[in-house]
Amino acid sequence: MRILFTATRYHPNQHFWVKTLQENGHQVRFFALFKSEENEFYDALEPEIVPHRKLPHPVCQFFDWFMRLRGDTARRQFHYWPDK
Repeated sequence: MRILFTATRYHPNQHFWVKTLQENGHQVRFFALFKSEENEFYDALEPEIVPHRKLPHPVCQFFDWFMRLRGDTARRQFHYWPDK
């Protein structure tokens, strides 16, 4: 089976999910916005970084305001948009 994960970044908690799926014969790909070398290890899979750009500041402020209005905390991943 082919499995695609998408996330803001490849978190260490996801490493064991990916490794277990690969060991059971599944093809796994991982799309992420960012790559953080300081606390991630890529021995099972190298994430593919999706080209993206930051949204204009007023749009980011609107997203943050809307999240606070709902009682959530503002999230950085809503400030980016894929290039393609």
